[in-house]
Amino acid sequence: MRQLDTWTQPTRKPERGLWKWWLDLWTIPGKEGRFLGWPATILISLQVLVGAPLLPYAMLHWHSENTLRFACFLAVALGASLFKVRLPGIQATMSANFLFILVGILDLSYPETLVMGCLSGLAQMLWQAKPRPRPIQLLFTLSNLAISVTAASLVFHSTLAYNLGMRWPLLLAAASTTYFAVNTMSVSGVIAATEHRNPMLVWKECYLWSFPYYMFGALIAGCVSLMNRSLGWQVAILVLPVVYWMYRSYRMYLDRLEAEKKHSEEITDLHLRTIEALSLAI
Repeated sequence: MRQLDTWTQPTRKPERGLWKWWLDLWTIPGKEGRFLGWPATILISLQVLVGAPLLPYAMLHWHSENTLRFACFLAVALGASLFKVRLPGIQATMSANFLFILVGILDLSYPETLVMGCLSGLAQMLWQAKPRPRPIQLLFTLSNLAISVTAASLVFHSTLAYNLGMRWPLLLAAASTTYFAVNTMSVSGVIAATEHRNPMLVWKECYLWSFPYYMFGALIAGCVSLMNRSLGWQVAILVLPVVYWMYRSYRMYLDRLEAEKKHSEEITDLHLRTIEALSLAI
């Protein structure tokens, strides 16, 4: 009997350790011990399965017409990713780095744009993050960015769309819309699957309000690209003040939303206290 225990005990410990690691991997962020659920787990796994190979593919097919230009664009995109705002109602942030992703789709190669988008998104996620993101969150974010950048790039450089009569401005608007839709709907789907909510309602409440900012970003990216071609690519660095202005606009708008929400909650509490006082008086 003792001999049987000595053989079975070592096999149970790795199984328990593997099971604990798996549970820790798929728990809800900030809620230890709560499983994400199979729908969210499957969505995240599919996203990683499709998006994760895109970055190695880009590195294997790397080409750059101007390495210094790419390095400057990457530095500006990383700086823009630090100007982030927290979205209301969910544990997610948004920054202005998408503007330089659009500029990359216009003026850089696909591998350069993909690497720039993934690195700037990683910087956005890690910068002053409390708590620190877990590995599965990083994998999902990188995969989501890779798929979004790839889809937007395919739309902008689509031969079919060009043959249908779509030209540069419309293609840029279509690429920006594609990036916005793919990026935000993936996150909304995971949130909805985790919280057992309607994905479209989550998307409308948390992300749809920001769509005009993406269109405005597409307009700025188009202007930057035109200036790059006429005045040189160094002009793109001068767009940082515009990025900061957009960041301040985000912050002011969200702060106003937060103040209105707090005010409505205070009014609701006041009404409840008034009703309670009247009921006690009666």
